[in-house]
Amino acid sequence: MNMLTVTKLKESEDLTYNEYTQWQQNSITLDNLLNQSMQFKVSNHFTFNGGEWNIPDYEGFAVISRISSDPGNKKCFNQLSHLKEILRFRLRNEATYYWLQEDSYHQTIANTLSSERYYLNVKAPGLEKAYPEIIEKAFDKISVPGDVEPILLRMIGFNVFGSCIALLGIFENESDYKCIMTFREQLYSNPALNKIDIKRTRPFIGHITFAYLGKELTDSSRKELAETLANINSMIQHMNIFYRISLAELCYFKNLSHFHKEPSFPTFSFISK
Repeated sequence: MNMLTVTKLKESEDLTYNEYTQWQQNSITLDNLLNQSMQFKVSNHFTFNGGEWNIPDYEGFAVISRISSDPGNKKCFNQLSHLKEILRFRLRNEATYYWLQEDSYHQTIANTLSSERYYLNVKAPGLEKAYPEIIEKAFDKISVPGDVEPILLRMIGFNVFGSCIALLGIFENESDYKCIMTFREQLYSNPALNKIDIKRTRPFIGHITFAYLGKELTDSSRKELAETLANINSMIQHMNIFYRISLAELCYFKNLSHFHKEPSFPTFSFISK
């Protein structure tokens, strides 16, 4: 499967397991990184102007798996912290990239509502307090083929897409991937959620965002970025970084730098009791 095949898929469709795995593996190659780095865009969410970072509001909720929500991710957390240090050292220019705090690292399981869609469907109708309960009722109706072990996402390398640098992952067990696909399908087909415009707007891509581009890059800097990431990716192949996904949690964000979970917000467990 080449990249053209995938890009022709509808944004509202998830990939098959084989398509997904091939897409992720292709994404971390030097050829793809060179192509993507030339399309790398300055983020609307983090821009560096006048000697300081500007972070506008981008309010909403997402269903995510935070690295901190599973105590078994301690080794993974340390490995990700090490990779961040390497990246920051090799890319050097601190005013170019907005580096996310490590406690914000997460895997998005399903997007719900944000920005204008959140305002129109939740804030304007006065559903802010009821919203977590609406999601909880949807969680209660979801049934996935549970296991006694967490889902394992093996991190394989960095890619550049949109306006961010992200570490991509694949599932070595097809059953793990299908578990998340089942969750997403049942969530996005829930009639109560559809009424407030919650729907699948993009395919699932396993990734942890590390940084956003805050300033324009020269062509030579873009090429250097791609080569740096490809070099680091060669190292990552031997690091055995496994991200444990045991929970899907509803979290609130005022902007994309921090995701917050109140104790009352619903949580879905992928691990069978």
